[in-house]
Amino acid sequence: MPTRPFPPLNGLTFESVIPGSDRLARYRDSVDGRCVTVERHPAKSPAFQPGDLTLNDEPEVVAHVTEVHTVEDAHYVVCAEDFAATVGARIQDRRWSARDRLRTIGALAASLRVLQARGVVHGDLTPEGLLLTHDGALRIAPFTAATIAVATAPVTRGGARTFGPTLSRERATGGALGYLAPEQLLASTTTSASDIFSWGCIAYEMATGRSPFGFVTELTTLVAAMAKGPARSIASLSGEFSPLLDEAVARAVRVDSSSRALPEVVPEAWLTTPTQPGVSQPARDAQGAPVPASSAPRALLAAIATLLIASAIYFVTSR
Repeated sequence: MPTRPFPPLNGLTFESVIPGSDRLARYRDSVDGRCVTVERHPAKSPAFQPGDLTLNDEPEVVAHVTEVHTVEDAHYVVCAEDFAATVGARIQDRRWSARDRLRTIGALAASLRVLQARGVVHGDLTPEGLLLTHDGALRIAPFTAATIAVATAPVTRGGARTFGPTLSRERATGGALGYLAPEQLLASTTTSASDIFSWGCIAYEMATGRSPFGFVTELTTLVAAMAKGPARSIASLSGEFSPLLDEAVARAVRVDSSSRALPEVVPEAWLTTPTQPGVSQPARDAQGAPVPASSAPRALLAAIATLLIASAIYFVTSR
């Protein structure tokens, strides 16, 4: 099915669709020539203005909205920044380095702590709803309590109770269903702990390219998988991340919402440098600390000299 075209907006000209979403596009301002990002919301979403948007005063956390246009049966939300892609698109890009993935995982945790401090619950975090600037900075897509409620409203398919229109997406996860916490699926209850659960699912997928619970669209099966925890460890799927990331994700995706926690920091120490055949490893001192490359040859020569001197002394004294 072809992507619905984006219309011209007042003073803005459509340029291209942003990778990772069919509802995000890049527009150019006809006055100053700068590029902005436009997000399309369907008619079923309630009309809203920039002042209604949650955390629109936190531009370092949520994409800042400057204006909203309504054209025919859709609302077009104009964001001040020119975004490069969604996290969902980057996940499948093998050129996205482990270091940048980990940095984004940490940025999302930091953003959620800001939401929690402001008493805000998102409730519908997915990789497609996370935007990346051209320099890799993370922003959460604009949202209101009303638009999130529409996105997560329960629907019935074939007699089975499922959530949201995103189940039909042909991705390696179950769409929005793969990021909702058990209490959202079973009791339609959403709290800040639900956002922590979503963070754990997204962090796991950013590190491995997979959902922690596999591709499941049936509710009972999914909740049973959640109770067991991630099917495989991150460390077993990617040698680029240490088990410390596994531990942080495991704390986030607990079924018991009261015991979930976000990591305070996501340090680069959670990256590993796996040993590869034919690749020399850095020299280390007696305490296991890496020896600077420039000093390694000198240390080797000093050790050889010490051995030669000891041998000479032994030869002289033993005669």
